Amino acid sequence: MLVLRFIVGLGAGGMWSNGVALVTECWPVASRSFVSGVTSAGLNVGILMLSQLARIWPITSDSWKWVFNLSGAPAVLGVLVLVALPESPKWLAARGEPGRRPPRLRELFRPDLFRITLAGVVLRAIPMIGAWAASKWMIPWADKVAGSANTQYKAETQGWWVLDATLGCFAGAQLASRLGRRRSYVLISVGSAAMTFAIFQLTAPLRPSFHLVVFAQGFVAILFFGWLALYLPELFPTRVRATGVGLAYNSGRFATGVGVVLAGMLFTALGGDYARVGALCALIYGIGIPFIWWAQETANESLKA
Repeated sequence: MLVLRFIVGLGAGGMWSNGVALVTECWPVASRSFVSGVTSAGLNVGILMLSQLARIWPITSDSWKWVFNLSGAPAVLGVLVLVALPESPKWLAARGEPGRRPPRLRELFRPDLFRITLAGVVLRAIPMIGAWAASKWMIPWADKVAGSANTQYKAETQGWWVLDATLGCFAGAQLASRLGRRRSYVLISVGSAAMTFAIFQLTAPLRPSFHLVVFAQGFVAILFFGWLALYLPELFPTRVRATGVGLAYNSGRFATGVGVVLAGMLFTALGGDYARVGALCALIYGIGIPFIWWAQETANESLKA
């Protein structure tokens, strides 16, 4: 199971980095934030569909394999994309320049790109760690409180969160386009920390306000991912854009794995107190604020050739 899950991660990570690089290179500036938002929101549309299916057919220890069978269906879309979608003209032009060798991973660590690469890795890792080591505690917490008397409550909680997360992915790119990359990142960081804290300290599962706060937190915290879809490709030149975005995006996954393990240890140390561990882990969202002021502002710059 771990090996198969790792392979799934390779596919998802590779698809996202190549997809947002293609959008950045093929769409004009005026519509780039819109299309980047749509591209990023697609992930949560799928999660939303799954959460609604889980309300109808609950996922239990006796019935769970159907989820994996259903999730294999997008492989058909991958084949269609490979056949029907053309390559980026900008990438083809950069690749075809005389004397140019194919890009290598070590190019991202040259003196002129190292700071950009490091900033991309950190700015991507923070919202990933925040999502999986902090806000996702809401799901097992809801399941524990609701218990066997209400087995659908965890699916309802996931549905409320991902519904507004879908809108947040789209809106994040728009916010970055309107306010600038740095200012919008700071606002999203503060808002995510505040709303995550509110879930675990100002409400609780089965209270009328719980799903409303979950809904709001999903919108605010997932603004990051629409923001990243617009910002990360702007950092790197065409020659290594997909490679750089892929490294930044997927290094964040490894950091998230470490964060989840540490959050689990904290959960055990706090005696299984979901409210306390969720509130403490909400502080993770603030770590990225100093890094965005160290990173490059790309709002008023043309796409790097």
